[in-house]
Amino acid sequence: MLRFAQRPDPVSLAILHAALEDLQETLADADEGFWPAQYPTAARCFSPALARTTLGQLLTASQAPEVYQLTDYHWLLLYDCLRVYCEIHNDYAREAPTQTLPVGSYRIGRIHFDALIDLFFWDTDFLLEGSTLTGLGPEGRKSMAVADEVFGIAQGLPPHPDELKLTSWDEPGWGELGEEGEASGPVIPEYPPAE
Repeated sequence: MLRFAQRPDPVSLAILHAALEDLQETLADADEGFWPAQYPTAARCFSPALARTTLGQLLTASQAPEVYQLTDYHWLLLYDCLRVYCEIHNDYAREAPTQTLPVGSYRIGRIHFDALIDLFFWDTDFLLEGSTLTGLGPEGRKSMAVADEVFGIAQGLPPHPDELKLTSWDEPGWGELGEEGEASGPVIPEYPPAE
C-alpha cells in the first residue's frame, strides 16, 4: 500500500489501480509525441520507458500489504496519471447510459480529481515552478519544508535512482489498516461523494 495523507478506501484504490494500469498499457504502444502532449508535467522528468517502469513499481507497492513512502517524483507521476485518467473517465461517464463506468469491481460516475488530490496527497510542492523555487533560495526552501527533489523536478531533471526508491513505512498514521473505508455499494454516482 502507498502511504497517502489518509488511508485509501477500496474505491480510491480501484481508481488508482485502474489509472496506473491504463497508463502503463498505453505507454507500451504510444507514439513518441503522446507522452509529452498528454502528460506534460511528468514528461519533463520521466521518459516514457522510465514512467512505465515506475508505474509498475507503484502498482506492485500499492497492492502489497506493507506501506511504502513515496518521493516527490512518485507524487508527480501519480498526479499526472490520475489527472488524465479522471478527465477521460468523466468524459466517457457523461456519455454512458447510466453515467457510470466500470472501475475495478465498482461502477463509478464522476471522479472529482481536485478532491482526490486534497484527500490523499500531502501537498503539491512538486508542481512549483523553477523560478519560484530559485527565488526562494536554499534557506527559503528549507524554511518552507520543500524537499530537495522538488527543486530537481522544477528544473525538469530526471530522477536519480535513489529518488525512485520506495521505502517501507512502519507507522502510516492511519490507525489500524482495514478499520474503515468500506464502499457503500458497487455503484458510486460520484467519488469522492459530496458531503
